[in-house]
Amino acid sequence: GGAKGGAEKTDSKWSYEGDRLVKEVVERKGPKKNVKEIQLRIPTRRVGSIIGKGGVNIKIIEGRSRAQVKVFKAPADAAPTEDTLVTVKGSPESVDIACETINKVFEQAKAHRAAMKK
Repeated sequence: GGAKGGAEKTDSKWSYEGDRLVKEVVERKGPKKNVKEIQLRIPTRRVGSIIGKGGVNIKIIEGRSRAQVKVFKAPADAAPTEDTLVTVKGSPESVDIACETINKVFEQAKAHRAAMKK
């Protein structure tokens, strides 16, 4: 497996599909960035689980990944929107870890909701 050179020209693209963030490996155009910022459109009803109670989940996500996660919540007086913009900024590795951690948070929230229904 000495094909290291080929792997370098890829970038991961994350998007929300179905019930989770899905990673797509795309060909990178231009030089590798040390810091990248991705924009995710997450259904507003799911954003609460990213933030967590008192911001606990977002702290875990940022702590694990060392990426900055920002949630652009609509102002309280604005009409609620279907989707909320969430940005993740950091090294490409950090961004991947943050998105993977967000998926874990979604899974936990889902398991929690399932348990509440019983």
